[in-house]
Amino acid sequence: MTGTKRKELPLGWRWVLLSDYAEKIGSGITPRGGQSIYVDRGVPLIRSQNVHMNRFEPRGLAFITEEQDLEMAGSRVQPGDILLNITGASIGRVCTVPDHFCPANVNQHVSIIRPTSKINSLFLILLCYFNSNTLTIPSRSACNNARYPFAFAHA
Repeated sequence: MTGTKRKELPLGWRWVLLSDYAEKIGSGITPRGGQSIYVDRGVPLIRSQNVHMNRFEPRGLAFITEEQDLEMAGSRVQPGDILLNITGASIGRVCTVPDHFCPANVNQHVSIIRPTSKINSLFLILLCYFNSNTLTIPSRSACNNARYPFAFAHA
């Protein structure tokens, strides 16, 4: 958090790194060919439009083939993973992946946070939720309507 002034914490609290409480922190990838490779049925590909604030929205869910899923193994989500939008107008929206949508993958606009047993998933979601309005995000006009990334240091 270089250059970021930390808020004073209540007595007995301490700053920690998210990486100390997560088995995985990463984002997905968009399959080669983008939308043209989507299929009617297959392995779900979760995109930012599916991640709402503390709610997973299955409408608009894309699907990829099992072969594509194998190529995207690093973007595979597991039940209980936290999904966080890291780019675009929906930056900061967060939810958990529903168990019945696994196996699934995420594209590059969605981050996967896989908490360890040392922390409760709901606590992390609430932390993201209640801090989403304090993220430093450039205005759309400043970005000329470009996509802008979420920096994990802001979480």
